[in-house]
Amino acid sequence: MQSSITLKAYCKINLCLSVIRRLKTGYHEIESVMQQINLYDTIKIKKLKSSEFSASENSGSPENRRIFLDENKIVIRSDSDEIPLNEKNICYKAAALLKKQFKIKQGIEIYIKKRIPVTAGLAGGSTDAAATMIGMNNLFNLRLSKESLAKISEKIGMDVAFCIIGRTCLVTKRGEELKQIKSPKKLHILIINPGFEISTKEAYQSLDLTRINKNNRTKHIIEAIEHKNVLKIASNLQNDFEYNALKRYPILQQIKKDLIKNRALNAVMSGSGPTIFGIFPNKVALTTAYLILKYKYKFVCPTTSV
Repeated sequence: MQSSITLKAYCKINLCLSVIRRLKTGYHEIESVMQQINLYDTIKIKKLKSSEFSASENSGSPENRRIFLDENKIVIRSDSDEIPLNEKNICYKAAALLKKQFKIKQGIEIYIKKRIPVTAGLAGGSTDAAATMIGMNNLFNLRLSKESLAKISEKIGMDVAFCIIGRTCLVTKRGEELKQIKSPKKLHILIINPGFEISTKEAYQSLDLTRINKNNRTKHIIEAIEHKNVLKIASNLQNDFEYNALKRYPILQQIKKDLIKNRALNAVMSGSGPTIFGIFPNKVALTTAYLILKYKYKFVCPTTSV
């Protein structure tokens, strides 16, 4: 029987993101076209044998013993010091949810190799949780469809469902309604993160509700994808969170200018930010821009759509 599994957890960008309205519940209705890109974390899930668990209880530092004793046999490890390694970690929450719902008694260790910037508008945590759920589905032979996993995942975060379904989706309501659509012709994308965080909560709280949903480009993006028109996709990039973020953080406007100056067809912020991405006409233009900008900003990554 399979004892471990390793998966790639791909992040996402928003080709367009409109906030339709604020709901009475305090949440917001959105409409977005989300696209997975070839930038990913690696998630390795390993079943813990009883002998391995016992040995781990009695070895190592008090901190390590605490992890094994207090976390109901869900062990989180990572090469990153930017994410929690306890029950606050979204992978822990995903694993605990499946363990409880499907009465999984065996302990697991989840190792997270981070490449995706944290709290960056790229769904880095959500995609790790999605990979955890997909991995446990396979590892414990739960036989759940992607749609069933996505429905369960709504309890831990709205972007998790998209990361389970993957590729290109029209996302509506609070983010829980997903419709997979045709994926675009390969997009050549440069991701730039300035090195600070914008929390989703902060982004929603600072929204100017008088400016939202004034420039909804969803239909135009979908039409451009259907016609494989990269130039039209780029010209219709849009994000309702961008106005306030660019006003508050001038460096984001500079990143956009640098991308367009270096032959990006257009550039926009992803999600609640602060990551900015540009779409380029071809691989040569993308590589050239990367070589020029890679020393200017903390995180610069050339990639493509999945």
